[in-house]
Amino acid sequence: TLGNYKGRLALKALSNNSASGFVLKKRIDLTITPYLSWSWLAEKKLLALNERSKNGDDFVARIYLVIDGGFLFWKTESLNYVWSSNQDTGLIWDNAFAGSSVRMMSIRGKESQNGRWYQEKRNVYEDLIDTLGDKGSEEANRAAYQYIDIIALMTDTDNSGKEAESYYGDIVFSAL
Repeated sequence: TLGNYKGRLALKALSNNSASGFVLKKRIDLTITPYLSWSWLAEKKLLALNERSKNGDDFVARIYLVIDGGFLFWKTESLNYVWSSNQDTGLIWDNAFAGSSVRMMSIRGKESQNGRWYQEKRNVYEDLIDTLGDKGSEEANRAAYQYIDIIALMTDTDNSGKEAESYYGDIVFSAL
């Protein structure tokens, strides 16, 4: 639901042994707008999970950025910016279900405070190169990572059976 929360307009996401998500299919040219800025807040953490395992692949908040492979579905790749309840901030790992085609990056970690808004800004184009692999040249990197095709917000507890409540503020792509 959309409403005011702790001083700002936000999308509220609840999950109880399920997943809460919002998907926008829109092609974003990262050579024009490589920066993604957003704010988010988690009300409680998902404690005692191994988020690198299938049983623990749950997050109070995550932002999926998807490069759609279309009919070549095996070429679909994704970067997930996650609010991790159990990992340190700044870690990168393969998704437990999809392997190296979906990379997880803990933007917020176990040391982050509940109930507090955090403002984030990431260079998505550079993060894609760093997490999914440098293709060897600027031309090859542009061919691989110029566009993202889908943006999704997700608060999920379907694997752990737990509960989560989180809030997402404005999400904006920009040149700077």
